[in-house]
Amino acid sequence: MSSTKRGWRGHNWGVCLKCGKNHGEHPKGMLGKHRSKAALIKFSKKMNGHFSTMKGKTFEEMYGINRAKEMKEKLKIDMSKWHNEIGRSKETCKKISDVKKSKHFHFSEDTKNVMSTKANIRWMNPSERDNVRQQRMKQTFPLKHTSIELKMANELSDRGYAFYMNHTVGNRCQPDIAFPELKVCVECDGDYWHNLAINKERDARNNQIMKQNGWLVLRYWEHEINANVDGCVDEIEDMLMSRVFKYGN
Repeated sequence: MSSTKRGWRGHNWGVCLKCGKNHGEHPKGMLGKHRSKAALIKFSKKMNGHFSTMKGKTFEEMYGINRAKEMKEKLKIDMSKWHNEIGRSKETCKKISDVKKSKHFHFSEDTKNVMSTKANIRWMNPSERDNVRQQRMKQTFPLKHTSIELKMANELSDRGYAFYMNHTVGNRCQPDIAFPELKVCVECDGDYWHNLAINKERDARNNQIMKQNGWLVLRYWEHEINANVDGCVDEIEDMLMSRVFKYGN
């Protein structure tokens, strides 16, 4: 339990979430598309501030006339290539463009109903649902962890434990903190969101899926973590020790 090949390891914020290599010395904390935990948080904060200043502005206002012209030309070329790849004619592309330029660009109620019906029919197909779920499991959401998740992770890290965050289980779930070797996962539930009926149902489904895959699920409420994170981690330690005898060290 003291080491892992990838994921978030101990205090090392430079460990890449994809390849497991330490990019902490890299000026941006990343290598290519591989980003460390710290880089993702920094990027998220930067983008939040960036988009707040972009709201309601044109390309010219944001990037200047020359840069905006280059971006629009590149976008036009890229869209043209994409339309050709999917087999759209120039007439169809022009109709779509004219509609989007219209001040009244919206779907009629009949169109919305047709789109909704088609989507429901596709979702009734088991293979379509499995494909969507598989694609979803290749992504990690959210990019920014909550304060209680970080509080729990920091305490575990301080005690020398190695673990994954948002590790995929059963091709359906991504628990907040996971110990794959011992099949133990920890969920940090916010007092408001996880008390909503729809989220309670989802959590119950996820618990069942993870248990069917042999995982032990430990859930802690926000108020429990904030009041006594040491006590929560003490319980997790006891469970980890009990699983060592089952899965080895």
